[in-house]
Amino acid sequence: MAPSSVKRTASTRKRPSATRRKPASANGGWKRFWGWFALFLTVVLVIGSAVVQWLPPTPLSRSPALPASRPLDIQPLFEVYPQEHLPAHPETPLPTIPQTGLPKAAILFDDMGGDLRFARRLVELGCPLTFSLLPFSPHRMEVAELASANGIEIMAHIPMEPKEYPHIQPGQGALMSGMSEGRLAAQLLNDLDSLPRVVGMNNHMGSRLTGETSAMEQVMAVVKSKRLFYVDSRTAPSSAARAAARLLQVPYAERDVFLDHVVEKGAIRRQIVRFIETAKRNGHALAIGHPHEETIDVLEEQLPAIRQAVTLVPVSAVVRVPP
Repeated sequence: MAPSSVKRTASTRKRPSATRRKPASANGGWKRFWGWFALFLTVVLVIGSAVVQWLPPTPLSRSPALPASRPLDIQPLFEVYPQEHLPAHPETPLPTIPQTGLPKAAILFDDMGGDLRFARRLVELGCPLTFSLLPFSPHRMEVAELASANGIEIMAHIPMEPKEYPHIQPGQGALMSGMSEGRLAAQLLNDLDSLPRVVGMNNHMGSRLTGETSAMEQVMAVVKSKRLFYVDSRTAPSSAARAAARLLQVPYAERDVFLDHVVEKGAIRRQIVRFIETAKRNGHALAIGHPHEETIDVLEEQLPAIRQAVTLVPVSAVVRVPP
């Protein structure tokens, strides 16, 4: 072969072209990311499902309640009593109730709803008592049914903050001094909704809250809207309840005597004497008792003497709008 031919052949031979790589697709990167993310979520859901099945179920609350700003997890059975013989109310006396024959006297039993046995014993006395039920108490519905079937009036016994808080807890559904007016009203409505057939309400504890004018005015606004009456248990001498009831024109009464602030039969008998004397002096009286065995025993024993001295009536018969 001629040398020129060899040279020509070399010059005309094509060089292999460099391989061009396609740029990485952005969609492919996102696909890989979402794939890993889906796998992660699947693992989390599988583990979460296993944990939920393993843990015991959380019991649901039977009664709706607003979230509390303070702990209200301890519910005492009975009242925190003031020092007896509180000074006379600084305002004018409550209006006299028209009297025909014997003076009117009402006995209100607080703290009802915790024990059906005490309610049955009181019903068997056959006299016009009034029961005040604690909201959310375990047997409130049965006690209310029993009371209604036997002509016994029903009230709401609303827990309120005492001066001894937090050492003493007022109980579930309590009205607390730190609540806004709106939240206090909502809590009170919630408490009332938990109780059937109530015609009035009174305070459980409350030596702090009942002394706050704005709080009691809000309470009376709710009481008026529900067409109830209010009884001041008078757990403190500085209560603003009467002034608020007068402002809102709410039918109102005050506790005259605690029958069993000392749970001893001799002391309860002496309080019954005070109760009768107060009724004779004022033309009417209101006593508050509690579901103690001793209280019911003495009331059963003294009932004939009480009936000779006064006319027993439900609490609604001794309430009046304060002048």
